[in-house]
Amino acid sequence: NIFHTFNDKNIVNITRMAVNTSNNLLAIVAEVSPEHAVQRHIAPFNERRLDDFANCFSEDVLVANFPADTTSVGRETLREGYRKFYERIKQASVKVVKRIVINDKVIDEEIGEVNGVQDHKATFYQVKNGLISSMVFAFPNPTTEDVEAIVDKQLEAYNARDIDAFMATYADDIRLYDYPENLNTDGKEEMRKGFQGFFENTPDLHCEIKNRIVVGNKVIDEEYITTNGNNFSAVAVYEVNNGRITKVTFVR
Repeated sequence: NIFHTFNDKNIVNITRMAVNTSNNLLAIVAEVSPEHAVQRHIAPFNERRLDDFANCFSEDVLVANFPADTTSVGRETLREGYRKFYERIKQASVKVVKRIVINDKVIDEEIGEVNGVQDHKATFYQVKNGLISSMVFAFPNPTTEDVEAIVDKQLEAYNARDIDAFMATYADDIRLYDYPENLNTDGKEEMRKGFQGFFENTPDLHCEIKNRIVVGNKVIDEEYITTNGNNFSAVAVYEVNNGRITKVTFVR
């Protein structure tokens, strides 16, 4: 029988359970969820509580620009950087507009405000042992293209298992990566070979977009995929240039 259902936003990775001698109390040891771990650093940042903010991060936290351009390593380096930031900046705040959670990773679409000037970005967080272990900023690359329409066109072809229409949405030098930058497919021909057999052997193939973040030329989709009777969630970061998808990074 089910005695309690925990909200995934509260705890994960239950490691131990114990009952008292009267058998009327149950103790559970678990980690806070990645979403909770990420959310709890927002208020200290906005309220300029530097120590509380820094203590949300692991001792060896990595800070980078997407996908893996490291800007700092370590909690003390982060603390010092934000101390100087607060000294220099009179007003700073951030608000989460959308959030995607997959396994130990949280992707937030954020609107920031610094001295009255707004900025828009996506931030990729990874959580380990209840603390933020990496924080990667994806800033918008200016574009005049309708990047969502291009990504939607490839999605339509994907669900139709139309390999020619699908590949037509990709650039010749398309590269597919596992986050942050592990290359697994290089070039259109290699990609076609992989997807053609997949399309032919997956008659129930379907992808539904559950959530989407758009930042400049990047479309970040939370996808719910059906393949041969199985379902799973995935996140894909599509980068669009000159009317074609030039890079895809899968976040697992």
